Amino acid sequence: MAKLICIIGVDGAGKTLLSKRLVSYFRRINVNSLYVYGRIKPYITYLLAILSRALLSASPESMEYREYVKVKKRAIDRFSSLTRIYALIMSFEYFLQVLLKVWLPLKLGYTVVCDRYLYDTGIYDLPSNNPGIIWRWITFMTKILPKPDYIFIIDIPEAISMSRKSDIPSIDYIVEKRRLFLYLSKIFNIPILDGTRENIFLVKEIANAVGFD
Repeated sequence: MAKLICIIGVDGAGKTLLSKRLVSYFRRINVNSLYVYGRIKPYITYLLAILSRALLSASPESMEYREYVKVKKRAIDRFSSLTRIYALIMSFEYFLQVLLKVWLPLKLGYTVVCDRYLYDTGIYDLPSNNPGIIWRWITFMTKILPKPDYIFIIDIPEAISMSRKSDIPSIDYIVEKRRLFLYLSKIFNIPILDGTRENIFLVKEIANAVGFD
């Protein structure tokens, strides 16, 4: 029976490599599986994001991150109607992408290993960093999109994340994102795996958890 397995977590956690190795392992044991990149790929929302940064006259790279968060929050409060429109457009664009990349392969009988999913999209792509807003958006989207059979958060310390990725704006940025993933872990009861361990052990642990060992 086809399953949806989602690997989520902060930048640098090793999600992509782990997801691809999971698919390779599943195929070796004759599980019809497919790797999918499951976070939104922005097209329409990319243009809107450029416009929003123009309104802010700021970006995470152009100022100290904590100051950027304050500027962004003031703009969200000021342009609340535009923020809601942006979130609606983003949700619709993401809905279409998931239908093609995730729902269709599941219907064709593939076990889909999703490298990131709506949880990552909520944390990284929604205009708000408010945990309650992110939780409500994820809860809504899980009603209209394929619900994962299994989700795993791959967690690593912030310093390791910074050492693995050169495009992280600041340590404060990754601290905030990690805090949000840990919050989702508690809210949705998502197991956390140690991303500092070798992939071979993580693959075996996940395969055992989903019954493909």
